[in-house]
Amino acid sequence: MGPIEVIVVTFSDAGRVSSIGPPLADLVSQGLFVVVDAVLVTRRPPDTVVISDLSDDVVPGWSAISPHPRPLLSAQDSGVVSAGLAHHHAAVLVAIEHSWVASFARDIADSGGAVVLHARIDASTVEIAARVDS
Repeated sequence: MGPIEVIVVTFSDAGRVSSIGPPLADLVSQGLFVVVDAVLVTRRPPDTVVISDLSDDVVPGWSAISPHPRPLLSAQDSGVVSAGLAHHHAAVLVAIEHSWVASFARDIADSGGAVVLHARIDASTVEIAARVDS
């Protein structure tokens, strides 16, 4: 397994969390990645934080999106995210394994090599670099 990437998606209306389902289902069905784990974090007044695994109750069809979840995301991960949430807001933490990277790493290992670094550069940094280099 791995490398694993964690994506955090926030919603200003906790009732809209289910909207994450269709785009994730599309990417999973294309074989681009596997959803390894996902956690829902919701902040309710006065200062209550609710942390739960995603399920079909929250995101219809979730069991098809993540049929074999593994408990990788911790309470500490959820706590870091919940600290920045406003009341009535929610966040979904999604741990994904890029299918192509896992396949590539296996092929490299079979050849005696090893993937020693997998880094993600955020979109705003890439945009800045592109402007500087052009």
